[in-house]
Amino acid sequence: MYQKCIVITSQLWILSRLFVKSRLVQFVNLAPLMEPKLGIVAGGGELPRKLASACIDNGREFLILALEGQTNKRMIESFPYKTIRMGDVGKGIKFLRDAQVIELVFAGSIKRPSLRELKLDAWALKKAALLGLKWIGDDSILSKLIQALEGEGFSVIGPDDILSNCIASPGTYGKNFPTDEQEADIKHGLRVARVVGELDIGQAAVVQQGIVLGVEGIDGTDALIRRCTPLQRSGLGAILIKTCKPQQERRIDLPVIGVDTIKTLVQSKFSGVVIEAGRAIVLDKNELTGIADQSGVFVMAVEF
Repeated sequence: MYQKCIVITSQLWILSRLFVKSRLVQFVNLAPLMEPKLGIVAGGGELPRKLASACIDNGREFLILALEGQTNKRMIESFPYKTIRMGDVGKGIKFLRDAQVIELVFAGSIKRPSLRELKLDAWALKKAALLGLKWIGDDSILSKLIQALEGEGFSVIGPDDILSNCIASPGTYGKNFPTDEQEADIKHGLRVARVVGELDIGQAAVVQQGIVLGVEGIDGTDALIRRCTPLQRSGLGAILIKTCKPQQERRIDLPVIGVDTIKTLVQSKFSGVVIEAGRAIVLDKNELTGIADQSGVFVMAVEF
């Protein structure tokens, strides 16, 4: 009887170990699928909403950190979010930590405020002093910001790490193509945009018939289009050229075009837009292509 009990006990122990092992294997297999909670630092435009929707589709937890005066609340009001002033970086970090955010992504356009409007909090002032932050250009600021946030324990990723299917691929979107004359304009515009980027002035230029109508400055791409619209000459409309700055921190501020971009170009009687393949984001490709096809506007991504 005693030996029988020993045998039964041994069998039960073996079964329990097998059960624990099987549960552990299941946990290990599932672990890689569990993505860390994402913090979306949201500027203007549609990109923050697209990232939030992608998180929901993938079952990923997230929190939007909306920047006061920058984020379109209508775009994010159905998602979990907190609002801060741009200068309240310490407060934003607390929100993110309280929400157990691990990874950060920056999304959307930012209207750059003056130092007076920004009103940096104690955290931002301290980091600015330690990192030698000077207001000499967007790329310097953005690189320093990433450095400071990584020092706080966050991992900063790019929008393209989440929306990989939205990265611009070489070629034309839709059925419209530039003419031979416009091809020459595009080459000229790409050179201009590259120089403007190297000087950390902006990411875009507008060209028409060999003439540079304008380059992007602190006012952004939409303002550039508005400035150049009345400057257009008769004939084929102007072309918007939008590229990455050569020295750009690609995790922040990748050029983005979407349906609104094409509608603006159509209203402004532009001929088309050229972006950099592999270094720009195209949102709502199917809808964008449909509008471009209908309106006669070409959308092209080139390797540069």
